[in-house]
Amino acid sequence: MTEQKVNFVAHVILLPTVLCIGLVNQCLNVVTLSQIPSSSFTYLKASAIADILSIIALIPFIVRHAGLHDQCSRTAMLFHAHIELPLVNALMCAGALCIVAMTIDRYLSICHPIKFFKSAVSRYNIHATITILFVLSFIVFVPSGWQKMTREVIDANNQTIWRIERNVELNNTSAFRIYLMFRECLAKIGPIVILVVLNFSIMRSLHKIGAKRRSIRGRPNGTTRVSILLFITSTTFVICTLPASILSLFMDHFNNKSLHMQIFRAVANLLQATSYLYNFYLYALCSSEYRQALFTWIRLKNVGSASKGSDPRSFKYSSVALRNKLPWRKHMGSTV
Repeated sequence: MTEQKVNFVAHVILLPTVLCIGLVNQCLNVVTLSQIPSSSFTYLKASAIADILSIIALIPFIVRHAGLHDQCSRTAMLFHAHIELPLVNALMCAGALCIVAMTIDRYLSICHPIKFFKSAVSRYNIHATITILFVLSFIVFVPSGWQKMTREVIDANNQTIWRIERNVELNNTSAFRIYLMFRECLAKIGPIVILVVLNFSIMRSLHKIGAKRRSIRGRPNGTTRVSILLFITSTTFVICTLPASILSLFMDHFNNKSLHMQIFRAVANLLQATSYLYNFYLYALCSSEYRQALFTWIRLKNVGSASKGSDPRSFKYSSVALRNKLPWRKHMGSTV
């Protein structure tokens, strides 16, 4: 198999398939999480929105690898060279940082509940934190826009086209290498370390809480399921993120045109894209609050479909009745 075939199969056939499934999952995530008034789920909703935007931003990337882009348009090629990947990576970074913020929120509420509830943040502060994380992500990836450059060439038909090449001179400078280390620490390595450490601490605390409850009640509780969710989330985040981080840091140290390098690059990109797939199923499997919100939304949709053409006052009454049955109106302090 040649390098071109590896690139085509990975980025034109497999990647769009993964992204289409991921887009549906993340849209369901946003709809479901919008009905849960919890700080943790607010961070998860922001992360899902960032994932949706990054999936949309990946469309030009797929078009370019499919050979459907206009090489004669300098404007289009400048976009592919300087904006395409920095935009995608900035949105992915924002989603990862929102997950980190959610993990910190859960860590404080479970491991340090007294301090957490004394200094409980408002919804305005949560939204401000999310906004700061998005702005920070875009600022960090601004210098990445100069990692590649366009070069004017004349093709076999004596037509002027523009090709994208790596800016070797910039990438080999010490200052830019330091920037790359900082960027990867903030966007990938840092979140990996924080998630693993904090989730391990949360699992230990939940194990202790579960042991106490079992000794009192004599029956198992839901802390085991939450621990499994945290463990799977941490493991999948590491597996999906680490290869892409290694690729970004050491790309200039390898032969980028070799078959093995193209295979590793394709696998790293696909692993990173699979992070869009599993969140919806993990939340639905391990969080009863998430499942209840999803089922409530489905019931509301069914009521809305059945009430078309009927008295709108009856639909209004049904919707209010369903909302009054939502579990978090009685248990606002429940966790994922």
